[in-house]
Amino acid sequence: MFAAVIGCPITHSLSPKLFSFIAKFEGVETDYQALEINAEDAFRFLEDFKKNKKLIGVNVTIPLKELFIDKIDSCSSEVKIIGALNVLHLKDEKVYGYNTDVLGIEATLREMNFDATLKNCLILGAGGGAKASAYVLGSRLAKNVYVYNLSPKNELLVEHFKTHFPKTSWHVLNPKSLDLNNSLDFDLIINTTPVGMTGLKNHKEGDLGIFNILPQVNFNVGALAFDLIYTPAETDFMKLMKQFQVKTVGGLGMFINQALGTWKIWHGKISDELKLKNELAFFLSGILKLKEDSSPIYITGLMGAGKSQVGQILASLVGRDFVDTDLVIESKTGKSISEIFSSMGEAHYREIERVLISELVTEALHKKLIISLGGGSLTNQDTLNTILKSNGHFVYLKASPEILNERIITHEIKTNNIRPLLKDLDKASRLKKIEELLLIREENFKKATIHIQTNDLDTQGVTFEILKAIGQVKPNGKSNQGMNV
Repeated sequence: MFAAVIGCPITHSLSPKLFSFIAKFEGVETDYQALEINAEDAFRFLEDFKKNKKLIGVNVTIPLKELFIDKIDSCSSEVKIIGALNVLHLKDEKVYGYNTDVLGIEATLREMNFDATLKNCLILGAGGGAKASAYVLGSRLAKNVYVYNLSPKNELLVEHFKTHFPKTSWHVLNPKSLDLNNSLDFDLIINTTPVGMTGLKNHKEGDLGIFNILPQVNFNVGALAFDLIYTPAETDFMKLMKQFQVKTVGGLGMFINQALGTWKIWHGKISDELKLKNELAFFLSGILKLKEDSSPIYITGLMGAGKSQVGQILASLVGRDFVDTDLVIESKTGKSISEIFSSMGEAHYREIERVLISELVTEALHKKLIISLGGGSLTNQDTLNTILKSNGHFVYLKASPEILNERIITHEIKTNNIRPLLKDLDKASRLKKIEELLLIREENFKKATIHIQTNDLDTQGVTFEILKAIGQVKPNGKSNQGMNV
């Protein structure tokens, strides 16, 4: 199956990572890509989309959400009212359009045990997210919905939704609005603007911008503040609302529920939705944590554990640089690991390794590195202490001796490179040597904060498990010692 997210710009999108995880969980082979399509090329893409027998659907983001509505075969009711779609589904040579923003908002409110019926609600912003929020609140028969914006865009939004949801009372708020007074008491506040999003310069320090309304209104007991943004985990809006003793929720759950809604549109069902939702939350939290903080990642394990392959995939997923200490040593010395072992001995190699790791640990804090450690590097106590004191994520990839031996043999056949510690050993002696090395080194391996059992996982699966484990790291930055996954 082929699927994609389209828009411009698109490089920032987490959708390929998200849907790769869902596809693996569901056991559906999926090629999900991010395609940069601008408005000028949108209709040409749509025509190609209709002809592509392998393409099941696409997610649609800015600036294309409003362009396709009149060009496809059918739109859901929410798309017709909101005037924007974010999912296309190709079925029986027809294209259907949906808006899963609505699903995401509804699911988040439901999970927070919030019923908007007969409630007073405030929407900040007047864009696509505001329209989806207005649709949800109108359909849930909210008593009053106030839409606050710094420009007059909210006036059109309010007039539009008045006609579709007349049982709700709709109001325009702006900095000069006569309606703005201290008698406004709200049960729900939704921030639909990008203010506070990671990487976006929103306003000067001390200038609340669109949030300037918040100190001027009141919040009822049990009020909820909902930010559609999911990065950072705690946004400026959420921090401000906590000062008013208001319960908050970010947009990560909405993002996940949107994706699950999309998958069900395309495939009809999810095998275990609750389990998948929980795992996705940890997975995405792990990605976002690694994007936001500078904590390095150290990957350890015996030869054959898959440290190098996993490290490369992980680096690609989170946008970090990857360093394989074995390869760096070979590059610096101009010799292979086997040549260093045979000409200078293992002790000399471990000293070279110790110096290199010490240097890399210092660099890692500034460069957000992912470092694959040599299988025997932790036998040097100084190296082990350096890693343990570095405040990074320390990952141990576990596997049985039999699995390790199979992987090593496969690698040796591909590369024609025999591991120095296994050289000249027959099959039975090789396995015994691996068992001995594991017995000697596992005590130090187990000092890692995250343990991943890799026996039945491919490299992508191992990488996903690492991200889920990092997503469960406590807010104080400490992992659960020896967390097994």
